[in-house]
Amino acid sequence: MSEAPWFLIVMGWADFEVEERYFMQICTCKVAFDVASELHSHDCNYRLKYMKEAIRNPVNTRYDLLDVDFIDLLAKIAHYGAETYGEGNWMLSRLIKDKGPINHIYKHLRSFRKQIPYDHSELGEGIEIHLAAIAFNAMMEFYWVMKEKENESSG
Repeated sequence: MSEAPWFLIVMGWADFEVEERYFMQICTCKVAFDVASELHSHDCNYRLKYMKEAIRNPVNTRYDLLDVDFIDLLAKIAHYGAETYGEGNWMLSRLIKDKGPINHIYKHLRSFRKQIPYDHSELGEGIEIHLAAIAFNAMMEFYWVMKEKENESSG
């Protein structure tokens, strides 16, 4: 028996007995799809009958480790900005100097360290909101740094 093709391994079907002729025929996407479809039917029946829990490939990005309250604050800041300045305003052009994200990061860090209430009461006055504002401004700067890299590599 030949080594199982990549798509069988990725789909978790490489452990099933598959006739040699299928491996020899895999030369086009259609043949690969036909084999995968046939195996999928067998695989689902096998798993339903003998397996006790679902199997799934892990995602290497761990969204489950992010704090949902922090993400919620980021979304509220984004909503406030969209309502105040327009949808996606910060993506229209790079803000610099006193309006730039780096300047605002320092402002929010200073306010947080001095225990100054957040400056947009619509979102609340807790000092922890400054931390989310720092992150949002860092995201804005990140966006423009990546956009410049993209422009350099394509231009």
